[in-house]
Amino acid sequence: MQITNEAPEPGLEPFIPKFIEDRLSEISTMLVEKDLKNIHATAHQWKGFSRPYGFSKLEDFAIEIEKSHLEASLKILETAQEYCKKRAEIL
Repeated sequence: MQITNEAPEPGLEPFIPKFIEDRLSEISTMLVEKDLKNIHATAHQWKGFSRPYGFSKLEDFAIEIEKSHLEASLKILETAQEYCKKRAEIL
């Protein structure tokens, strides 16, 4: 997966490591629990705050997840997990 050059809004840079840590924790929990209602609710939250932190691709994943059934949502979450891990590596 190619990571595009995404940048947070000014002033949010110090919060990026915690942002990634929180998303990875959420993803891990969702992959274990497999609760579609919770997955959709979390994805909806991601849509609201991912882009300002410089994670526009995560917002794209969230939009896809909200439209998906459980199996598709889990696959998207796995991709989102890979994306967040790669973003963490380049910090």
